[in-house]
Amino acid sequence: MASKIPKEFKSWSYQFKKELMIALVIMISPFLIYLHLVFSTSSGAFEVLFIEWKHGFKNNQLFAWNLLSDLIPLSLLILTYASIQNAYKHFIIPFIVLFLCFTTSDVFYLNPIYYIISVEGIYFAFVTVILLRFADRFLINKFRRKSLTLSYNELISELLVLSNSKIIKNVEKTARQSRQVTTMQYVCRLHYYSELMQKAINKSIINFNEGIRSTKPESNKLLIKVTFIVALLLNFVYLIFPKDLKSFELIGINFHDLGFGTINNLVWYLLKKVSLLIVFFIWYSTSINWWRIAILSPILIYAYQIIEVFYDVKDIESYGNSNVFPAVFLILIVILLISRIIKLRTKMMDYLEMFQSELNRAIGELSKSV
Repeated sequence: MASKIPKEFKSWSYQFKKELMIALVIMISPFLIYLHLVFSTSSGAFEVLFIEWKHGFKNNQLFAWNLLSDLIPLSLLILTYASIQNAYKHFIIPFIVLFLCFTTSDVFYLNPIYYIISVEGIYFAFVTVILLRFADRFLINKFRRKSLTLSYNELISELLVLSNSKIIKNVEKTARQSRQVTTMQYVCRLHYYSELMQKAINKSIINFNEGIRSTKPESNKLLIKVTFIVALLLNFVYLIFPKDLKSFELIGINFHDLGFGTINNLVWYLLKKVSLLIVFFIWYSTSINWWRIAILSPILIYAYQIIEVFYDVKDIESYGNSNVFPAVFLILIVILLISRIIKLRTKMMDYLEMFQSELNRAIGELSKSV
């Protein structure tokens, strides 16, 4: 038997690589909003291969900011749908449809609300839901079934004892010595290390049969579902304010546009961020994936962007957001640390499947020789 794991027994290693990639995308994608800073503030059109395309916005930087501010949350919402617990995944679909309509409106310079309620918008939403359900059934569901989870107690234990590393070294040694011992000795070693790996795996670090299921009480589930609905409706609250309103008074408190030009624009920006913040916070608090800490990256960035509105700054979502970088960098270090533990455990899972297959083959050889 080869010491290296053959491709047919690497399903858990492949799953680990997929989830590590998801974690990195979740962490990095919110920072893509700052790409709008590289675009021109003097030109109102793009030229590609001598073909000029006018987008309708004041300048290219504003167009890029609007597009990225919808496209980035859209990508994060798709990842949310793919990995959130089954009890809540259907509540993510309206958010995906909404931000897909926002993105389309940015590209074609349409009024997003008029587009959403138009025949084209309704047809577009219907097709999107069908495609999401199709992808969920034939692609995403397979990913959910092999989700990798992590117990923090197990993480600390592994960091202190390094038991998994020792098991893997002995397992690799056994795989290399398959031709140096008798078949009976080989079978005994395969059985011993299979049992050892199975015990290590059974410590709840990998949930390889249950998939992603909700463990919260029914009352908590209902509260979370209602919160999703409220978060979705927040995206439309700005419509109740007149487009030219610059300030208003409520219970003796004066509210101003804070540099957004109108209250309508201010409420649109703030509640859009709050809506996403609520969704991502629920995603984080209900997630059982080992990479759940990566979700803190968009949470921190959106929270900072909301707070930044009340600061006296010239530009929002600009260089001032670099204050969040140290915290995100710390999250990245933690993710990489945890990934080393998960990588060992998934390698152990692959070896276990390979050993069980080899054990059946070796027992078959022994039975023929008797």
